[in-house]
Amino acid sequence: MCYLVHHLEFHNNSDHHITDDDLAEIIPDCPNLETTLLSGIPDLSDRTLVSLSHSSHDLRCIDISGCGQVTNVGIWELASHASHLEVIRLNSITILTDPSVSAIARSLPHLRELELCRLPLITASSVRDIWTCARQIRKLKLSRCPQLTDKAFPSATTPVPSPTRSSGTRSYWDSYRLRNRNFSFSSYIGIREKEDIIPRTTVTDKLDLPVVRPRPLSWLDEFPPLVLSSSQKLEFLRILDLSHCWRITDDAVAGVVKHAPGIQWLNLSGCYQLTNLTLTHLAMLNDHLDVLSIAHLDKITDRGVLKLARACSKLRSLDIACKFDPVPVTSSNSSD
Repeated sequence: MCYLVHHLEFHNNSDHHITDDDLAEIIPDCPNLETTLLSGIPDLSDRTLVSLSHSSHDLRCIDISGCGQVTNVGIWELASHASHLEVIRLNSITILTDPSVSAIARSLPHLRELELCRLPLITASSVRDIWTCARQIRKLKLSRCPQLTDKAFPSATTPVPSPTRSSGTRSYWDSYRLRNRNFSFSSYIGIREKEDIIPRTTVTDKLDLPVVRPRPLSWLDEFPPLVLSSSQKLEFLRILDLSHCWRITDDAVAGVVKHAPGIQWLNLSGCYQLTNLTLTHLAMLNDHLDVLSIAHLDKITDRGVLKLARACSKLRSLDIACKFDPVPVTSSNSSD
């Protein structure tokens, strides 16, 4: 009886009383499913997702937001077998990690919409794959992903072509070796052991100060900038939500504008490190920009907003809300 079903929807806050066990029984009998909205199944498991990916070969849209028991295993199966997927919503699945997002970006050539809001474990490692692989994407939401930094987005710099050996130009490492032929790694370690972060002056030389070492970089800090060529652009990206990704700066916005020049709807609310320089970058979107939210950005001033308004003449909606601290009223004995 389920053979001809194309759309299956179980929304949140509905009294359907359907569990994961019930769903697992009927999924194998629904080979023609195209849209599955399963956010109303809180105990949805990887077992059901694996069955869905193997039985529904024409699956186009899936929404499992809030299904906290889904793990990377279920997402890997979807990315591997449901190759026609165009819309994926994985909001608030807090245990998902980078391999799931990377598998989606690399394996689904028809991906148009991807929602990854409120995923605390997602880092720049997987979001970089979206910018390099998901060329057809139109809608991307990354709201409240606290681990995202500028390294997750393209750099605004232009790649410099590396010289070839046939051109007779030495490479960087060839030049480095020639300059440092007598420099050994052991001597470098010895120098580093003697270095000190605290500056030495005539006053501090008389004091027995402790040696302070810099904090070692994490593997995320060691990522090089994501430098893409001018032809590597997400030309179809129209909706981007980066709200409350508080670690990004103006450099990330510059790279986004350069490699996604057709953005129409943009949300940067709560990214409190952004300044007027961000609005200068956004002004390059010109008539493409239609809706912009820059609420709760304390470093943005009237001058930046005015420059943006002059450049983006077709802007229909601009949210610049901010929270004001109440001014205490002091009592006065004067009659004024």
